[in-house]
Amino acid sequence: MHCTHCNSDNILTGLTVSDTYQGTMNFVVQKDRNPDALIFKNTVRYPITAHLCADCKHVMLFAQKEVYEEDEK
Repeated sequence: MHCTHCNSDNILTGLTVSDTYQGTMNFVVQKDRNPDALIFKNTVRYPITAHLCADCKHVMLFAQKEVYEEDEK
């Protein structure tokens, strides 16, 4: 893998993106498969990981395999 900014191959991979204020929440991208529903929206989440160029400090974000949220019953 090469940096999309400077083309370096000095990349740190698989880093976790989290909220440093709380320190426990990892970020995700999410989509409701049934957004008009009041409940049972069938949410799909994609955890975010980052790759960091050790040379220019450019950060590249990647969504991982989806995780399905169980609707509360």
